[in-house]
Amino acid sequence: MSVDPEIMSQFQLALFDFQGTSSQAFELFPKVWVATEALADREVSSRHGGLDALEELNAARYSPLVAYMIFTRIEDPDLSLRIKVINTLAKVLLPDEKGQFAPEVVRQSLLSNLSQLRSGQITGILEAVEFDPDVEKNGAILLKANCMAGNVMADILVDRKMPIGLRQQAANMIARVGFVDAIPSIERLVTRLETRKNGQQSYLYSQQELGDEIALLPLLRSVLSILLAP
Repeated sequence: MSVDPEIMSQFQLALFDFQGTSSQAFELFPKVWVATEALADREVSSRHGGLDALEELNAARYSPLVAYMIFTRIEDPDLSLRIKVINTLAKVLLPDEKGQFAPEVVRQSLLSNLSQLRSGQITGILEAVEFDPDVEKNGAILLKANCMAGNVMADILVDRKMPIGLRQQAANMIARVGFVDAIPSIERLVTRLETRKNGQQSYLYSQQELGDEIALLPLLRSVLSILLAP
């Protein structure tokens, strides 16, 4: 039995959305498919090439599907690619050079995905920021879309098994985004470190561990002052 194409179109989501304030003539769909498929390639050079092509076509800004496929690479093992992913996704949520926003369906789809970031993905963003501080602003844009990111980063911050650099990035990002839910965890950590600094319980830790953790104190106090500011 044949189905009327007009009826089918009522039940299909558009691959690209040109509604809203941002619009352009989108051509060469085969290039989009090839570039999107490259994101799943085992070779990192192919993934880079695919993402670069999508960025040149501005495809993520007009396609919820393309934006989602780029989002899946937010934990890519290659840090330089991960940085590109963060920058590309942040651009989707920001107005373009003319002050125009991406179509609402694209932005809402991406925001929905970001709201479900897992702890590993949040850690991946922090690792990217540690690797390249220039990506901090865009990393903050993505983390701001997840109401639980502050709690995840607070857990990273207080975990002595985590690398000290990653813990510092967690503190910086908590302050930058303004995750006030992290205040109790930070206050407890400050109290613990001050106790250790004063000589109590220091015998439980090596001098290197003690020095690294206590070095966090000025940063933690600064973060608290930002979060507690009226």
